[in-house]
Amino acid sequence: MLIIFSASGFSSASTPPAPTDADTGRVENPDTGNNSSDTSSIFVSNPDVKLYFNAAISHRIDSLEWNIAGQLNGEYIDVLSDLTWEDIRICQVVLSNRTIFHDRLSFRGSLGIGNIYGGDNQDSDFAGSGRSNEFSRSNNNADDGKVVDLSLGLGYRFSPGSGRLKLAPMLGYSQHWQSLTMSDGYQTVSEAVPGIRPPDIGPFEDMLDSAYKAHWKGPWVGVDIFFDVPKPAFLFSDMEFMFTFEYHWADYNADADWNLREDFMHPKSFEHEANGAGMVFSLDANLRFNDFWGLNIGAGYQKWSTGSGTDRVFFSNGDIAETRLNEVKWSSTAVHIGVECRF
Repeated sequence: MLIIFSASGFSSASTPPAPTDADTGRVENPDTGNNSSDTSSIFVSNPDVKLYFNAAISHRIDSLEWNIAGQLNGEYIDVLSDLTWEDIRICQVVLSNRTIFHDRLSFRGSLGIGNIYGGDNQDSDFAGSGRSNEFSRSNNNADDGKVVDLSLGLGYRFSPGSGRLKLAPMLGYSQHWQSLTMSDGYQTVSEAVPGIRPPDIGPFEDMLDSAYKAHWKGPWVGVDIFFDVPKPAFLFSDMEFMFTFEYHWADYNADADWNLREDFMHPKSFEHEANGAGMVFSLDANLRFNDFWGLNIGAGYQKWSTGSGTDRVFFSNGDIAETRLNEVKWSSTAVHIGVECRF
C-alpha cells in the first residue's frame, strides 16, 4: 500500500493560462506560429504525467535462518543443522521512481544496493530430533557481504471519496539477493559423537571464510495508499504520507561455499531450492520545500519464509546427496532519509 498526505494537495488539473513570450523568454516559430515551450510543459504544468524521483540512504537490520534434516549414524534427525545470521547491519543506497499517467495509471520501481558492515552467525548441529543433543556449535562473525533489491510495480489509481485520498491496487515483480559470510570462527559447543569429532572449544585453527548467497524472486500483489493533508501551522511546507503493502510469491535458491569442509566441492559446496512467500510494508512522509523538491523520511518491514525444499550437497569426489531443507526465514527492518525531485 502507498499513502500520500499533503497540505495543499496535488495541483489542479485545470489548464493554466497560456504563457506569453515575456513569460517564457521564447519567440514563436515564424513558420508555424507554435510556441516552442509547449513540448516541455508536460513536465511542469500538465497534470497528465507526474514524475517523482527519490534518492535515499537506508539503514537496515536483517536476520536469516535455515535448517535441514538428515541422517546421522543411521538415525533420521528432523533438525540436523541449523544456521542463523542475526543483527545483520546494512548501509544501503536506494533509488526509486514513481510515475503517474492521467492521475490513474501508476508505475513505480526501486533499486537498492547495500553493504553489510556487522552481524553474527551461529552454526549448530544436533544428534537428536527436536534440536536435542547439540554436539557442535560455532559462533562466528558475519560483518561482510552485500545485498541487492529490485522491484517493479504497475497499478490503477482512484479516489474512493475525498480527493485527498487515493488508492492504487498494484501488480509487480521483485528480486532480492543476500550475500552472507562467516568468519573468525569460535567453537562454543564440542561433544564427540560416533564418527564425528567437532573442533575443540576455542578459536578455529584454520581460517573460516565461508559464504551463503540467497536469492528470492517472484511476482507480488499489493496496494498503494496516498493521502494529502493540510499544511500544519507549525511547518513551512506541505506534507504527504504514503503507505504500501505487498504480498509476494517467491522462488528461493541459494549457493554456499563451506571453505573448511575438505570433503565438499568448492566453490559450490551445496545449494538450496524451495518455494516461499513474503509480506512487505512501508510508511513514508514527505515534506515539500517547493513544487520540485522535498525531503523524504520513512521506515519499512518485510518478513519472508519458505516451505520445505531441497538441500543438495556436492562432494569433492563427485558424489551428490540430497536431504530435506526444512525452512528458510528472512526478516528485515529499515529506516531511510532521502531527497525527492518532482516534475
